[in-house]
Amino acid sequence: MGTPENPGTTARATDERTDPENTTDLVKDLLRTVEPPLSVQERARLRELEREVHDLRMKAEFLGKAAAFSAQEYQ
Repeated sequence: MGTPENPGTTARATDERTDPENTTDLVKDLLRTVEPPLSVQERARLRELEREVHDLRMKAEFLGKAAAFSAQEYQ
């Protein structure tokens, strides 16, 4: 039992979704969950940590390849 616009919903559900009070509450809930933008210091620290993670991954990859090469040499 639905409305012509939304066959899978009831008229009551459609009215509740378009009710301005419910919409306002939904927007308020969404705004509460949005994180504030990062400060300049936080962005700089984030870039530093991302660079460190990248370097560590590169080193781990290199060490893995070196270990595999070394294991082949001794077989």
